[in-house]
Parts: sequence; structure tokens; C-alpha cells
Amino acid sequence: MTSNSTDIEDLALSSNLPDTVPDLLQTVASHGKDLIAQDHEARLKLLEAARSLTYALETPREAIIRHCWSESTSYAALETAVDINLFSALGTDDKPKTVAELAEATSVDPILLGRLMKHLAAIGTITETGYNEYCPTGFSKVLTVERYSDAFPLMTRRFTKGIMALPAFLKKNNYQNPTSPTDTAFQMGYETDMGFFGHVQQEPLTAKQFNNHMSVYAQGRVRWMDPGFYPVQEQLIDGVAIGEDDVLLVDVGGSFGHDLSDFRRKWPGLPRSSGARAYYMHSVLHDWPDELCRKILANTVAAMRPGYSKVLVNENVIPDTGAYWT
Repeated sequence: MTSNSTDIEDLALSSNLPDTVPDLLQTVASHGKDLIAQDHEARLKLLEAARSLTYALETPREAIIRHCWSESTSYAALETAVDINLFSALGTDDKPKTVAELAEATSVDPILLGRLMKHLAAIGTITETGYNEYCPTGFSKVLTVERYSDAFPLMTRRFTKGIMALPAFLKKNNYQNPTSPTDTAFQMGYETDMGFFGHVQQEPLTAKQFNNHMSVYAQGRVRWMDPGFYPVQEQLIDGVAIGEDDVLLVDVGGSFGHDLSDFRRKWPGLPRSSGARAYYMHSVLHDWPDELCRKILANTVAAMRPGYSKVLVNENVIPDTGAYWT
């Protein structure tokens, strides 16, 4: 064994970024004090610092095991739990239940269910309170509602195979940036000529699950119509033309209309508008290559009233540094 290989083996068993740990501990403590005041931004900063601390303390070997075994199997465990209505059986009252009770409620083999419960507890989805005894967490309580739990079967039905096919797709195309919406890892993974939204149009179950997932996607985030962001009063309301059958805001590709409902709730009593006043696109353009984005915008412009209408784009923009996965 060479000295270099010995160094690598030592590195594999050492904390990933040990020099950053002291500062991260101070950051966690500082944001933890702010959290007492129920500060939403403080909670996000604390969460980010805690994740950074975990990554810094974790050894490379532990990171490999986490990526290859914990994260992949966690998804399988969660979807299985959703499919058997485990979280509904566990309930929302914080009262512990035994594996035997849950096995009877779900009609699942108790030995199999016990194995599943151990994994769910290990990843923090539920809480272990004793031998073969568990109680719910906030996460598991939320998953008793289909609007939230639909994300998991949706991913298996129409996302996971495409994600897993990405390395092979990129290699096949010599690692060139994809530009065609009909030639992607999605088509390779699902062996189809259609894009994702073509399947959404043809599959009512996929459409339902996708719309449910999108309805909660932006929950808890600061919205574009909130104070301090887009100047709604100055740019949309002031100078608006009023008519009996006019429109103020068109949500392009807006699913169930959750953004419009949010807008109406936060800005009650708005006048009607001619034109429409604004065409709003939330998380639309990132699904398409630049050429199709230009076509989408051109078609929208054709419906606009010159000098009056506006296009509002609310998008996922990855910063040059400090990219954050949520």
C-alpha cells in the first residue's frame, strides 16, 4: 500500500471540513437564539448552518453511505408508507402506537412493517418511543393529507426514471447541454417520445398528483406580492383601467390557481382591469429551452395591450455562488 493510498484512507475516515466546525457551531448558537422569537428568516439561516455543520462533521465514507444507501432507500420507504396509509394509521394525536396495532390497521405483515418503521424513524419521519412503538412527527402528520403525500408516487410515476437515466443520457450525448424538450433524460428513462407535460395531459392521475404537489411547492416562502418585493400598488394597481368584464392578472400555466388565490387574499378589493394588466408566469420558463421560452413569451406578448400590460416572471434562479437546494 502506497503512502498516497494510506492518506486517502485516513481522509475517508476524517471529518470533511473540520476547520469550519468551530465557526459553524457559533453560527448555529447565534441563529438558535433568534429562533426563540419565531423569526422565519432565522429558522432558515439556522437550518442552513445546521446542514453545513452536518456536512462538515461527516466523513467522506459516511457521505458515500448516506448518498448510496440512506437517501435512496428513504424515498422507497416513504412511498411505501404513503401507499399503505401508514401515516394515517399512526395518526396526528401524538399517542404512541405499536407495530402490531399499525400492522392490523394497514393489513401489512408485522415483521415487514417493523423493518419499515425502523428506517422511517432513523431518517426522522417518525419518532421511536420504545421497542416496536412509534409516534408521529409534524412531517408524518402532514403526509396524512393527499395534497402533500402525492409528491412521492408522482416522483416514481413520472420523474425518478428520468433522473436515474441522466448520467447515461449525458454520456450518450457527449456531455452537451440539452436544447430539445423531446430529447432528454426523461425520454430515455421512460422510453417515450413525449415530454413530461404530454403525459400530464394524457394521465389524469399524474395530473392530479402534479397539481397537488405544485400547490404546496411554494408554501411558506415569501411571495412576489408581499411587501418589499414587486411593487404591486405602483406597478399593477395604480393607473389600472376598470371595466365590467376586464382582467387584472392572468396566471399562465397556473395549475389550480393557488398563486391567484394568494394574490386575491393579500390584495382584497382590487379593481377589474382591461388588457389584462399583467401576465404572470411562476416556475414555467425553467421547464423549457431558450428557443421555446422565447416562443412562450412571444405568444404572451401578442395578447398584451401595448403600454399597459406587463409580464411578471417568478422563476427559480440559481445564484453564481451559494446555490441552495430548496
